Amino acid sequence: MELLLAALGGCSAIDVVSILEKGRHVVDELRIEVRGEKPDGAVPSLFRDIHIRYDFSGNVPVGRVRRAIELSIGTYCSVAHTLMPTARITWSFSVGGDVFEGGSASSATDEPK
Repeated sequence: MELLLAALGGCSAIDVVSILEKGRHVVDELRIEVRGEKPDGAVPSLFRDIHIRYDFSGNVPVGRVRRAIELSIGTYCSVAHTLMPTARITWSFSVGGDVFEGGSASSATDEPK
């Protein structure tokens, strides 16, 4: 199951860097941490909550970073869309050490309202 989290991070990283580079923004470094939570004792034990933390260094505008992540998670990343029916995916990011809140995506039907 941990490989799914690694795949999510890798898929989104490729999308985000590609989107930023197409906008002529240079990403010097990107670190991603992905954490998932599964219910205890459930079979099958599917991820319920996933959080992705993106840490950027380089001269990248915060608004462009936010939009690139939104496009990746919401539109392009097929791994995210595979996980969304059962998991709520949230994200946050930092640019040059400054931390910013992100957003969330889910198509889970049992999501609390």
